[in-house]
Amino acid sequence: MSSRCHPGFGNELLQQFSLLHLAERQTALYRCQISGLESTVSSYNHKVKNHIVMLSETAEQEALILKLADREKIIDIVRLQIESSIQTTTQHSDTITKLQQENSFLINQHKQEIQLLKAELVQNKSDLVCLERERQQLQASVTEQNQRIQQETLEKQQVIKQLELQRMQLFDLISRFCLFHHKEYCYSLVLLY
Repeated sequence: MSSRCHPGFGNELLQQFSLLHLAERQTALYRCQISGLESTVSSYNHKVKNHIVMLSETAEQEALILKLADREKIIDIVRLQIESSIQTTTQHSDTITKLQQENSFLINQHKQEIQLLKAELVQNKSDLVCLERERQQLQASVTEQNQRIQQETLEKQQVIKQLELQRMQLFDLISRFCLFHHKEYCYSLVLLY
C-alpha cells in the first residue's frame, strides 16, 4: 500500500509521525525536566541532608554548650572548694605557726626556768657542802666538849671522892677530938658535917 493509493493515509501517517515526533520531543523535554527535577530534588536532598547535618551539629553544639555550661559550673564549684581548702589550709597554717611560736616561747621559758633551777641546785649543793662542813665542825666541837665534860666529870668525881674521904677523915678526927674534949662542942661540930 502506497500513499498514492490512499492519499489520506499519507496525511494520517504524517500526522502520526508528527505526533510521534512531538511525543518524542515532549518525552525528551519531560525527560529533561524530570532529569532537572531529579537534579533539583537531589540538590534539595543534599541541602536537606546538609541542613539536617547542620541541625544535628547545632543540636550537638547545643548539647556541647550545655555540657560546657555544666562543666563550668562544676569547675566553679571545684574552684570554690579549692579556695575554701586554701583558706582552711591558710588558717591551719596560721594556727600551726602560732602554736609553734607559743611552743617555742614555752620551751625557751622552760629552758630559762631549768637554768635557774640548775643554778639554784648548784647554790644549794654549795650551801649543803658548807652546812655539812659546819655540821662536822660542830660535831667535832660537841665531841670535844663531851670529852672535856667527861674529863671534868671524872675529875669532879675524883674530887668528890677525895672530899668524901677527907670529910670522913675529918669526921674521924672530930670524933677522936670529942672523945678527949667537951662533948657539947663536939656535938655541934658533928652536926655541921
